[in-house]
Formats: sequence, structure tokens, C-alpha cells
Amino acid sequence: ANFEKKYQPVPKYPAIIEDLSLIIPEKVFYGDVVSLIKKSSPLISSIDLIDVHEETKTLRLTYLDPNKNLTDKDVAEIRAKITKKLLDLKVQTK
Repeated sequence: ANFEKKYQPVPKYPAIIEDLSLIIPEKVFYGDVVSLIKKSSPLISSIDLIDVHEETKTLRLTYLDPNKNLTDKDVAEIRAKITKKLLDLKVQTK
């Protein structure tokens, strides 16, 4: 346990939450997929695994910019970058 307290202020701007379903091949590690997604953009504040069904894993991505409101266009650009990187790993999106 760590007794050092860390203050994190409440975000001034709202987050955008998006679910992404992936078919991850057996040869690809889940940790590698999460790491790749996190490295795609500093605006991704969290990634949570919310569902597993057969080969499909559903991730909940939270996008947050502390300096402005994010638009659908901003998130679409990040999603396109993530999708392109995932295809290089042979991970399919649903």
C-alpha cells in the first residue's frame, strides 16, 4: 500500500466514451493490443475490458482532452489510427 495521496482535479471538459469490439488472434497478446492502443494518442485516458464472448473482446475507450471539448472528428481520426495499427497485428474490428 502507498499512503502518499495524489490529487487529481475533476476534468473541466467531458470525456467521450466509445466501445470497440475486437477479434484478437490466439498468437497476439491482449497486453500488446492495449499497449498499442494507449500509444496511439495521449487523449486516450483509459481502456477497460468490458466483455469477452468467444474470440471477441470489447474494450471501452475513454478519450479526454484537458484543454478543450473533443469533437466526433477528433475521435474519428484517433479511431482510424488505432484501426490501422490493429490491422498490422492481424486484429479485426467489429
